[in-house]
Amino acid sequence: MNRQFITDELTLQNWFFDNDVTKCAFDTESRSEDNSKKGALDYSLLYWIGVSFCNGKSTCYVDLDVPDRDKMIAFLEYQFRTQIKKLIAQNIQYDMMVLYKYGIQHTEDIYCTMVAAHLIDERGPKGLKDLTARYLSPRKIVKWKDVEGIDYHSEQFYDYGADDAQNAWELHEVFYPKMAREKLTYLMFKIEMPFQFCLRDLHINGILIDQKKLQEIEDLVEPLMLESEDKMLEMIGKKAFIDRAFWEDLDTRKVFVNFNSNKQVIPLLMEKFSIEFTELTVTGEKRKREKLEVGDSYWKLDKIILGGTELDNGVIGGLAQKYPFCRELLIYRMAFDIKGKFTVKMKESLSPDGRIRCSFNDTVAATGRLSSSDPNLQNLRKLNAVLDVECRSCFIAPEGKSFIVADYAGQELRILAFVTQDPTLLRAFEKGMDLHLITANLLFDLGLTEEEMVESNENYKNTRKKFKNERHKAKNGFNFPVVYGSTEHGISRNIGVSVKEAKRLLDKFLDQYPGIKDGIADCEERIKLYGYVTNSAGRRRRFDGFSKRALRQAFNFKVQGYSAEMLRLGMVNIRQVILTHPEWDMKLVLTVHDEVVLEIKDEYIDEAIPLVEEAMCTAVDIGIPVECDIGVGRIYSEAK
Repeated sequence: MNRQFITDELTLQNWFFDNDVTKCAFDTESRSEDNSKKGALDYSLLYWIGVSFCNGKSTCYVDLDVPDRDKMIAFLEYQFRTQIKKLIAQNIQYDMMVLYKYGIQHTEDIYCTMVAAHLIDERGPKGLKDLTARYLSPRKIVKWKDVEGIDYHSEQFYDYGADDAQNAWELHEVFYPKMAREKLTYLMFKIEMPFQFCLRDLHINGILIDQKKLQEIEDLVEPLMLESEDKMLEMIGKKAFIDRAFWEDLDTRKVFVNFNSNKQVIPLLMEKFSIEFTELTVTGEKRKREKLEVGDSYWKLDKIILGGTELDNGVIGGLAQKYPFCRELLIYRMAFDIKGKFTVKMKESLSPDGRIRCSFNDTVAATGRLSSSDPNLQNLRKLNAVLDVECRSCFIAPEGKSFIVADYAGQELRILAFVTQDPTLLRAFEKGMDLHLITANLLFDLGLTEEEMVESNENYKNTRKKFKNERHKAKNGFNFPVVYGSTEHGISRNIGVSVKEAKRLLDKFLDQYPGIKDGIADCEERIKLYGYVTNSAGRRRRFDGFSKRALRQAFNFKVQGYSAEMLRLGMVNIRQVILTHPEWDMKLVLTVHDEVVLEIKDEYIDEAIPLVEEAMCTAVDIGIPVECDIGVGRIYSEAK
């Protein structure tokens, strides 16, 4: 393919006049304004140094860090706005972000090869070089590490940039017909590609941080962490000690055990507190372990599970009621996570304007859920009984603006009803009944009538209060856990009954909800026949082999996966509302799980709320009412 390197305005004009760019692939190259690595991701520091184009016949790399820079960018702005009708790129949300910063409007007919690759096979790597090696003809592949640090004006770097556009073009040519054959075009063009603009906007906008509050949170959890560490050490007959190496100026607190390591904690729980564990062997068999044996220093302790679940905070929380050591361990781990994974990461990621701009990843989770990084904001801890810490309190709106927080109400259970078409579930939502109370009534024989479980019934609150415990067990032991593939072991731990009783109740639950039972059986059949399952939007999740775990994940994917598509479409609808009302200065600033956070001028809040609610609730038609809870506040944690 013909290739050209361009460093001046005239040559740039000639290339575009000589080539049809109606449909083309492109790739931007950028660095930070202050030459820091942070600027590669920080929108406020981003500096555009070059761009490559490929139309299938010719490829060029345009060096923009040249004397003609302003004129060349102005010319490119015209081309993007008027001449290019379809854009192809790898990780297109980033390239669109670069164009946005330089005021360049472009077509909304876009194609992201990274997203396409994820839809075609969510298990494989999504990097451009990996995809090139996997799907395209053999060629020399130059990676970033091969050119990092070299002169941006060298032919070697120009070639690297040109390769990116050409490879993206060729991947599109491979992926486009493949997606049609696998019936992925609706998901790609009606959901994923419009959603890329939302991802771009989320990163550009970011969310303002109250840095004083952030420090207060860190100052609160650090002493809690040290206090719990000391208590645990005392319980096992040990103490922390102070150490100073001869080359260091500061004393260092050291302990002989890492309380964040299951490999180190589990032997302590066995030896000191006689807690019985179940070992998951390499062959997948389970055997109980009450004590350590010869050679256990090399034992694969990370393979130990308790009641079918890894030793995580949920399991530790269950043990905390009986063992004071486990309570302190839970406090320690939560405090450690809040400091290490939240406050420290937030400080490292702050932009000069005081906002956090994390990267939202659309091609990581196999379920289709979004993930985020730099920092990860999907694990924001809410106020809890263990640590009186509300991490969301440090997210604030600027002066004169507030947050509108839109959150789907009972989203996953509504999707469960839609996916399974279970008559009891459908009837519950159609009549406005309390589904958790329905399940409690079915499992624990409460003798309630349908009318008593309708939320608008005048006696509903009294009924709910009377059967509070049974409702709690139904909610946290069955309705939600079954969606996540919980077993009798998990149910046993959640509601405090024997595994045998939990198995009896689980069987009864599935008999009472035949649609769920049939849905699980259908997933099992499809995995055996095809090796994958498909959600209602056409997204697939593939499985290597068949196992009980795969079955649980498959059914969960049918629900969680479509919940994720619903959120995408809701945000796409909200973006259209934003574009229609520029005077509101409303911005997408954050999404956490099923929640969307918007920033808006205070005087337009009342006008915006019904349109935001409508945008969310009309995202998909699932045949039953969809509800959205709306909160308003200047501080994220107070937006209720």
